[in-house]
Order: sequence, then structure tokens, then C-alpha cells
Amino acid sequence: MGQRELPQWLTQSAPYDPPTDRDGYLRRNVLRLAQTLEVFRAETPAASSAVDRLLARVPAPLRLLGVVLLVALVAAARNMALVWLVLAVALCLLALRPPQTIRAVLVPALAVALLSALVNLPAALFLGQTEAPLRVATKAFVTLLLVCGLSRSVAAEELLGGFAALGLPPTFTLTLDLAVRDLALLGAEATTLSEALELRSVGHNHSKTASAAGVLGMVFLRAQRHATAQAEAMVLRGYPGASGSRRVRPSVAMLLYLLFLALAVGAFVYLEAAL
Repeated sequence: MGQRELPQWLTQSAPYDPPTDRDGYLRRNVLRLAQTLEVFRAETPAASSAVDRLLARVPAPLRLLGVVLLVALVAAARNMALVWLVLAVALCLLALRPPQTIRAVLVPALAVALLSALVNLPAALFLGQTEAPLRVATKAFVTLLLVCGLSRSVAAEELLGGFAALGLPPTFTLTLDLAVRDLALLGAEATTLSEALELRSVGHNHSKTASAAGVLGMVFLRAQRHATAQAEAMVLRGYPGASGSRRVRPSVAMLLYLLFLALAVGAFVYLEAAL
């Protein structure tokens, strides 16, 4: 049989110039939300400085409780001397850490401090409270230094394991541990889906909310599949319903950390009484 010639319309080129579209919503909202879930990492950050190696000897739950206590003292302090003291200690410890960690801690802390100062600027201009912007911005900066410093040195798995070692119910800690692991996994999958949606989008998208809803719906379906597979794996492997945990033994670093917290509480009481 002879070869048939292609139709003329099939041999002509059909150039397509897709209209430009603003896809910043995808990067700023869906993709950023997906990347935020990846902070629930399972691996323990590497102790790359002397401060990290020293603090690694302190149980993670105790470090969390210590940060919560310091944040409460800073927020409740009327005497700014305690705030400046905690700020000096936090900056000295931060200066001993790697440059990447310093940048990761300082950038959000400075951003929140600047935003707090701008929000309280009308109080200084119209109400005569000239110290309000500096006071609120300093407290916000110290708080972010403490919280970000803890998040950069303690993994969620280590924190939950420490709670189990302190004697909390194993079922409670196991549920939190599995939830954190799934959040990290779903965050990675949501990031992949968001990037695929951004790369495959051509032309102007008139239904941006539908695209975002599609990503969230796929993440929900994958979360359900992960939960079902995880439950079946636990049954097949003979999970007894309880998990063992080791008790926390006191150490020199732990005692020094408790001493520092006690000194912070004593300084708060002394400075507040001096007003």
C-alpha cells in the first residue's frame, strides 16, 4: 500500500504563546505551607558547636520546659534588666554556633522585633508611651532567640522520646511520635505536589483556589493511605500496644542547666522586688 500524504493542516506549525499568569500565590501560600510541615524532621540535628554538644547532654523535655520558663519570665518582667541579662546570655551562646545557625535564628527574630516595634509605634507617637516600642521589640527578639535556638538543636523525635523517659503514658508519646513522623512525610509530599503543579501550569489559571484545594485533597488522601498502611504493619509485626522507655539519669550538664534556671528565677524575683 502506498503511503498517504499528511493533511496540509497537520504539517503547518501552530505557535502558542500562553498568557502570563501570576503564580506567586502558589509559592507564598501552598508551597510555603507544605515546606513548613517539613520542620517536623525525625533526625537529630548534628551538634556542630561546643554549645550544642553541651546542651545535648540535657534531656530535651527539660530544655523545652526551661525555654518556656524563660519566655514566661521575659514576658512578665517589668524590670528590663532581666530582659537585657537574658538577651546577653542568648547572644553569647548564639555567637558560638555555626554561621548557618546564627543566620537561621537571627533573621526571624529581627523580623518579628521590627514588626513589633512598628505595631507599637502609634503608642509612642500619640499616647506618650515612648518606651513601648523598644520594650515590646526587645522582648519579642529575646523570645524568638530562645525558641528558634531550641528548634535548631532539638528534633521532634528526641523531644518525644524524652517525654516518654520522664514517665508519661507510652500510648500518648507513641501517638505524638507517629503524628510528627507523618507530618514530616506529608510535608515532603505536599512540597513535591506543589512544585509539580507550578511546573506544569501553562497559561492563565482562572481557578487558583481549585488548584490549591486539589493539592490539599491529595495530601489528605495520602495521609489516609499512610495511616491504614501503618496500622496494618503494626498488626502484622505483632505490636503489643506498649513501648519501653529508659529513665533519665542526672548529669552534670543537667544540674548546671537547672542551676541556671534557678538563678534566672531568683534574678526575676529580686529585680521585680527592687521596683
